[in-house]
Amino acid sequence: MTQPPTPLPTLKLIENVRRGRTFRTLVLAGRVLSDYPVLLNTVNSIVQKVWSPRKALHVKEVNSNTFLFSFEEARDRLKALRGGPWSLNGNHLVLKEWPVGLALDDINFSSSDFWVHVHGLLPEQLEESNAQCIAECVGIFLEMDLSVDSGVCHNDVMRIKVRLDTQKPLMPGITNTRPDSSSMWLRLWYERLPRFCMQCGRMGHLKQICSFNGTGWYGVDREPYEANKFGPWMCADHNPSKIKIPTPDLVHREVEGAFGSPRRGRSLPPSPRAARGAWARGNGRWALF
Repeated sequence: MTQPPTPLPTLKLIENVRRGRTFRTLVLAGRVLSDYPVLLNTVNSIVQKVWSPRKALHVKEVNSNTFLFSFEEARDRLKALRGGPWSLNGNHLVLKEWPVGLALDDINFSSSDFWVHVHGLLPEQLEESNAQCIAECVGIFLEMDLSVDSGVCHNDVMRIKVRLDTQKPLMPGITNTRPDSSSMWLRLWYERLPRFCMQCGRMGHLKQICSFNGTGWYGVDREPYEANKFGPWMCADHNPSKIKIPTPDLVHREVEGAFGSPRRGRSLPPSPRAARGAWARGNGRWALF
């Protein structure tokens, strides 16, 4: 007679809440969006240089293209988290905090926050309610830049922070209806945009290996900017803009202000030109971040 299988043990382990809380304030989980494996040494070398932590930063590979960043100082972690989005050799690095109650394998890396410029608005339309409406077409609305220094109060450009679904195509623009019922095209430019597929508009791969058969955004007006055509013009960093784009230096200064004045002799992170990738129009390739 066949014996019934022995049931597997079920445990309820104790939790040290204080230790867990302290641990989570010093770590970030990250995933590189790439069809190719990214080496641990490459990731470690780039983040050590770009994030320029005050104290030690340890990088551990936990799965293919998934890494755990362990900081010895909380402000270094905060700088990395607030300073995004980041790219490694042009591939987008999705950074996430480790949520309470989730194992590392359960963290969702399918979203990332980007600042988006909306060009072509009427001055009367520079309202937060409109920003929320536009953001809902692109992703999830987080905030609108209302600072005078950014120039949004004096131009036809709106700057909004949006949580994007990294598995969906980037939206190149939106059709807006004028007061006279005519249509106008609102161009969307993304700050510090990593390389993406010019065929389907998704991050994580290039056109040469795209498997989506050009399935990007459909049903949008092509005039006058060929709406469902993707290209480097969607990168706000490489377009002449009326908006001043905050740099990693500014983020570091803001974090230092929250924690206290920076130590003397410590340099801030690289300049924006050195810290972000550039589109080389001549050969159609992305430079290193």
